[in-house]
Amino acid sequence: MECRSTDLQDLVYGFLDEEAEARVRDHAETCGRCRVDLRRLEEERVVLARAALLPSRKERPALVPLAFAAALLAGLLWLLWPAPPPPAPAPAAQEAKKQEKPPPKEKPDPAQERVSRIKRELESVYNKLKRTSDPVEQGKLEKIAQELNQELKLLSQGNRPEIPIKEAEARLQTNPDDVEALLLRASWYLDGAKGAPALQDLNRAIELKPDHASAHLKRALAHAWLGHKTEAWKDAKRGEELDPKASKEIEATYVALKKILAPKERRSSPAEVEQQVAALRERLEELKAMAANADLDAKEREKAVADAVRVEAEIARLQSEGKSAPPEKKKSEK
Repeated sequence: MECRSTDLQDLVYGFLDEEAEARVRDHAETCGRCRVDLRRLEEERVVLARAALLPSRKERPALVPLAFAAALLAGLLWLLWPAPPPPAPAPAAQEAKKQEKPPPKEKPDPAQERVSRIKRELESVYNKLKRTSDPVEQGKLEKIAQELNQELKLLSQGNRPEIPIKEAEARLQTNPDDVEALLLRASWYLDGAKGAPALQDLNRAIELKPDHASAHLKRALAHAWLGHKTEAWKDAKRGEELDPKASKEIEATYVALKKILAPKERRSSPAEVEQQVAALRERLEELKAMAANADLDAKEREKAVADAVRVEAEIARLQSEGKSAPPEKKKSEK
């Protein structure tokens, strides 16, 4: 119930029915301000009643309107008086509110943003290539496209987990027989196809801990890089026997061994390379046109850009192999 002086006045002067009177009295008992106003109005009513009982009839008309006017004025002042401000929160609550921090926003993946930006740049370069007929400008744009394709290829491959080689070196300086540090450094050597130093570390690790399955599997790779086929397969088999549950590492080791020890494929002749490059260049032009075609759907243009990246990389690989291939020997004339 709201605090209203008119309800209190009606209560004091008997203008309310029983239900309304009970409601107002209940409210006055729970509201300190209304309780004080009710007491004041009752005192005023008593004053007015006494004034009405005075023997002089001349004084009664003067006192009654004056008291009634005073009561009305007090009620208006009570309505117009501003409400007290709400109580200030406790210092602990204020401090807790200050310490509350908004939830951190999720940061976008920098690598994904870079890939998207490169694809947009590639699409712009392909559009310029389509519009220009200047051979010099075309050469510059093709060079830019090749660099962007190469960067996009590296980003799409993803980064391999970094091996803490500095930590391994520091640990080995303190304790040369630290088996785990030897394995870390050997893994770093194997990533660079350095079989000899990796084999040295792995021999020491197996000497210290002969039943270490991972050490045998890694030594198999070191032997493979050095061309020791028999020793490579023997170590791989020994590592599998020591820890059959290490299925992922065992499978990765066998895949790597097959790749490293596989017989070298016959190199394509320069003429065959030129034919492959020519066919790929035709396909690349088609993909460039598709990527620059505004009538195509955005997904189709994006797929064309991705396909162009793969074709460009394949052209670069074939050209690199063609440059490194030995010249063909001419057949001796009979």
